[in-house]
Formats: sequence, structure tokens, C-alpha cells
Amino acid sequence: MSNEIIEQLIKIVGEDNVSIDPYELAIYSRDFNNFGSTPDYIVTCHSKEEVMKILQFANENYIPITPKSSKIDYFGAAIPSYGGILLNLQEMKKIKKIDTTLNRYATVEPGVTFEDLQKELDKLGFQVMMPLGVSCKNSILSTYLERTPLLSGPIPILSNGWQCIFDMDVLLPNGDNFHTGSGEATPKFKNLTPHGVTGPDFSRIFTGAQGTMGIITEMTVKIKRKYPFESIFTYNAEKDSLLDIVSKIKKLDIGKECLIISKLNMASILAEDFDQVDELIDILPDWTMVLRVAGYDEEELQVNLADLEDFKLSNSINTLEILTNINNIEEIFLNEFKLPNKLINFRYYQGHCQTISFYTEKDRIRDFDKQVEYVANNYNYPIDNLYGFIMPIEQGRTFYYEYNFHSNHNNVDDYFRIQKLYQEVCEIVINLGGIIDRPYGEYLINLIYSKIPEYYNNILIIKNWFDPNNILNPGKIFY
Repeated sequence: MSNEIIEQLIKIVGEDNVSIDPYELAIYSRDFNNFGSTPDYIVTCHSKEEVMKILQFANENYIPITPKSSKIDYFGAAIPSYGGILLNLQEMKKIKKIDTTLNRYATVEPGVTFEDLQKELDKLGFQVMMPLGVSCKNSILSTYLERTPLLSGPIPILSNGWQCIFDMDVLLPNGDNFHTGSGEATPKFKNLTPHGVTGPDFSRIFTGAQGTMGIITEMTVKIKRKYPFESIFTYNAEKDSLLDIVSKIKKLDIGKECLIISKLNMASILAEDFDQVDELIDILPDWTMVLRVAGYDEEELQVNLADLEDFKLSNSINTLEILTNINNIEEIFLNEFKLPNKLINFRYYQGHCQTISFYTEKDRIRDFDKQVEYVANNYNYPIDNLYGFIMPIEQGRTFYYEYNFHSNHNNVDDYFRIQKLYQEVCEIVINLGGIIDRPYGEYLINLIYSKIPEYYNNILIIKNWFDPNNILNPGKIFY
């Protein structure tokens, strides 16, 4: 650690914004599931200009930089691999603009959370596009960059957060600045085209872990109008039946947010505390479909609810409330579909949870389950604990699917046993053709890229173009 480096960092951001405290450094060396290298310095930036100067200084002195903009992380994307500077962007919390005309967009800095933006949008009758599997306290910018699947999207064809991005303000390692969308040519109309106005589409180069190709200091994202009338419809059945039902109703674009939820995940959402989760698991059905139905007036809402009667489906929410003795299930899910907070509770069930998520077709899910359950039995892993959320994508054309691997983080043997199970399941998913577009973790990344070496080499070439000194999140390629 160099005193000269510390002095230069302090000159840029001020003494209060540079830390070498061992305890604080250790905190940034891990997240909920992962651990890595301890940073040498934590540098907190409050403006784009500060980020630019830090980048220029680090690039000239070959110092690694790992940016971080969310307080809660699960996948290791913001953990340093080689020490250096942990660039804390959480204090860049300005909402630069909200446009509620036909343009419908908001421009935010990295530290703005879904909760922050929604608080402002509530005043205007609008809604942020909320992804699945993250807390409402997460950074919008980093969550969208990581292509998290959308729980709530603007139109049925959208599948992940990347597609909500109109424009990104990017800083390259040498401090050069440009926009990926219309912001460069028409800064007042950043929503006109998300792919730039005169040349190739650079936007997807910068998706993945924040800061592997450049650092995004500002993002313009889509927002949508809120429905003033809404209701929650639930239905319980076997998984195969629910998959068929969801495929049919989403093909007709009935309902808005839709999840098929395992009983462990459902128990984690409904429980007041973790002591109650096991009690609810014994009571709840194996799978529940939860669908939000909405309208701009009461008549439209009732018409949409009536559409479900054509499938001879009856709302089971009263049955769930009687079974669980919880009388506000509709309120819980209306809140969760707006700003998820409890949907991530399953991760804390036993203290540690490794998740593998992928896309596949409805008719292939049974083949995945058969092989994964066989392997899980070999490890004495409870089958009911395997399953998480299933979500229709693009009107039921395909499905987002999750397997979860819970372990006791205080039991080393249990942790490594479940890690081996997780690795075997990763191979099964890939070999059966599951599409994994967010390959978090060294094992999964190496497994995927080992099967496509030419593609991996091309990514390395592109990384070298943008970051020839390899200072940006070194050790990671997109994820």
C-alpha cells in the first residue's frame, strides 16, 4: 500500500472519501454468497468528474478498479479479484430527470435504487420496471446491466433489464466519455433510440458486471404508467398443469406479473420470521401460480378477471389465507410486484443459498427435473428445497427457471457438499441445453467458456480494445 497513492486519491475525492480501514476493506471482500480479494482502498465518489479522475489516475498507474453501486449483492460481480480500488458509487444518488410524457423515462446515477426512484414515480402515477430476484434497495443501474430477468416489463416481449435501457453515459479507463444511445446527439431526447444514432450498437458491450469494459455514471431507463385498479389471482395445482395454464393465459396476454412459486419460496414470502417458514412449508401446496390482474378502471379489471373464468380457474387466495392463517396475502403480493422485498427471503432460509437460473421451453422442464432430482438424492438433498421461481417470458414462449441450493454457512462440510451438488447440476443444465445468460461464479464461467473457446477469445480481444491496461474489474469478463 502506497502513501503516495493514498495522497493522490485524497486530492481527488477528499480525505473522508478514502478508506484503508481493515474492517471496512474486509466487508467489501465478500457479499452474501461469495468472497474474493480484499481491496487496498475504498474510494467513494459523488460525481462523474470524480470517477473520471480516479479512472485516469488508476489507468496511468495500473491500479485495478472494481465499481460497486448496490448495498446488497449475491453473485460476486462487485468483489475485487486482485485488490486495488473498490470504487464506491452508492453515494451518486441523483435522479437527473423524470419524463412522463409519451417518452416515459427516468435518468439516474449508479446509487439510485428501485425504492428511491419509485418513491418519486408514485407522485406521478408511474412505475419502475422491476426485475425478479433482487431487493428494491438494489441499484437500478447495476441490476439492469446484469440482465436480471424482468418481473414487471413494459411490453410482453421484454425479458430482462437490459432491454429497459435507453441510454448509458460511459467512462472508459482512460477517462474518455461517450453515450451508447441518443444521449450523445440529442441529450434532451435520450429515449429516441437505445442503440445510438449514427453507428454500431455498443450498448450490450457494457452489460454484465458493472465496470468490466467501462464505468456507467448515468443511465436512462424506461418507466410505465401505473394501473389504479389491481387484484391478485392465485391458483394451486401440480407444476405441469400450472405450466400449461400459464402458457395459455400469457399467450392471450391475460394478467401482468406472473410467477409460479415453490412452497419453500412461498413460505419465505409469507412468514413473519424464519421460525415460521418450516411450519408453512408443511401447510402450503407444492406450487402456486400468482398473477397480478389490473385495469385503468374497475370495469376493465373485472373484464380481465372474467377472462380467467374461461379457463375454469377459481381464485385460491381465500383458501391460502385459511390454510396459513394469514389474511393479507393479496396485499403482500401487490406490494411485492411493485417493489420486491420479501421475494428474496428464500436466500436466507438456511443462511446460504447458491442459485442456478436459466431459460428453457415448457416441455423440457420435466427432463431437467428428472436428472437434477436424481443427483440431489445422491447428495441427500431435500427435493422440495431445490425449487424456486418459474416465470413465463415473452407471453409464455419460454420460461425462466431456478434451482436453489441451500446450506448452513456455519457448517463447512455441509457447505462444500452442496457446492459439489451445485456444480453437478450446472453441468446437467448446460448439457440439456438450458440457456444461462448470467454465468456468475468462477466455476460456471469456466464451464461455459470452455465449451466456446473461440467466443471467449473474441471477448478477450474486445476487452483489450476497451481496457488495454486491464484495470477494470480484472479477472472478470462480463461476469
